[in-house]
Amino acid sequence: MIQRVAVLGGSGASFIEDVVETGAQVYLTSDCKFHQFQTARDRGLILVDAGHYATERPACAKLVTIFQAQDVAWVGLSDRDEDFRQCFLPAASIGTHQ
Repeated sequence: MIQRVAVLGGSGASFIEDVVETGAQVYLTSDCKFHQFQTARDRGLILVDAGHYATERPACAKLVTIFQAQDVAWVGLSDRDEDFRQCFLPAASIGTHQ
């Protein structure tokens, strides 16, 4: 039974050794190469490459929530899924960014 999962949105394959030290049994991230899967396997870690955009978008949304809770007025998440290169935009431009 899985009890501990580590998640890093975006490209996090280079952090496998750090994740192993946390005691995580599964690591969800993206941009993993063949040898990184072998390293994870050898360390007893299940490595899940869920895709860069699919892991980065929720991470950006969480960061927006954290920043907004700290009263940072200028932060927002683009409402255009294809606009994955710009997670943070001035609040006035949300939905209007070209």
